Amino acid sequence: MLNRKIIGLNNDLKGVFKNIKIAADYLLPTLITGETGTGKEVIAESIHQMSPRKNKCFIKINCSAIPENLLESELFGYKKGAFTGAVTDKPGLIELADSGSLFLDEIGDMTYNLQGKLLRVLQEKEIISVGGNHIKKVDFHLISATNQNLEDLIKKNLFRNDLYFRINVFPIHLPPLRERSTDLGNLIRHLVQKKSQEYNLEEPKLTDRSLKNLLGYSWPGNIRELENVITRLLVTGIENSEIDIKSGDLTNTAQKDHTSLKKAIDVISSNIIQKQLTLKDLESKILTNILRKYNNNIPIAAQNTDISKNQFYRKIDKATL
Repeated sequence: MLNRKIIGLNNDLKGVFKNIKIAADYLLPTLITGETGTGKEVIAESIHQMSPRKNKCFIKINCSAIPENLLESELFGYKKGAFTGAVTDKPGLIELADSGSLFLDEIGDMTYNLQGKLLRVLQEKEIISVGGNHIKKVDFHLISATNQNLEDLIKKNLFRNDLYFRINVFPIHLPPLRERSTDLGNLIRHLVQKKSQEYNLEEPKLTDRSLKNLLGYSWPGNIRELENVITRLLVTGIENSEIDIKSGDLTNTAQKDHTSLKKAIDVISSNIIQKQLTLKDLESKILTNILRKYNNNIPIAAQNTDISKNQFYRKIDKATL
């Protein structure tokens, strides 16, 4: 049965649904592409749930959220003593996905060297733990995802051409929310219901004006942005059991944010021109503020900002030198 979190299968996502079934039935190496916030992880989970391996493990890892020096050991596992801190043997995620599915999210952020090691696994269907010498056979259904154009990365020698053809046997592209106008109404109603239950609120009615304005917005942040807006409306905008979004509210908010951002960029640019600020200083200040907001919890900060953990760890390393 298809994951119920996918809304709009009879409209804009009909082709996607068909491809999910094909990828699942034949266990094809699948590459899911689409902008940030379009629901690539949900599609990956649905492929697994509809496949013959649905009762086995679904192992997922975000390649951009783990420092490059740790990603290899996370994927391949390691033997005791392989490096400082390896006090016991640990199986890797590839091994844990044996007989099940392995989802590599943001595979475009994987380092070139590690791409080569992954390619060998896909070719030979075997792994060797970091610091080990024992070969273990593995069999898993590979599902990958990226918001980047891997063909462009190949041209820049940042992604392996041979790996691209291994992971892209069956491509599935998720259109952005602005191209899913037929879906949007159902998705809005679904999220209002879902979030009302989540926050233990009586489900409000969306006025016709609200629905019209929500449908008319471009949603640059896709489903993730829509979900955030619905959440804010539920906890702040309910009056007489209704949500009423006035004409232009979303657009005005976007315009104000854009204007404020433009002013900030102008000030920053001026400071850089006058050599009162450098780009490194700016990056450091931004990362520091973000970490402070998330109580220095790097995994949570990376998850909520789409900034890789590597950047946060490098910031901390420099600060401690």
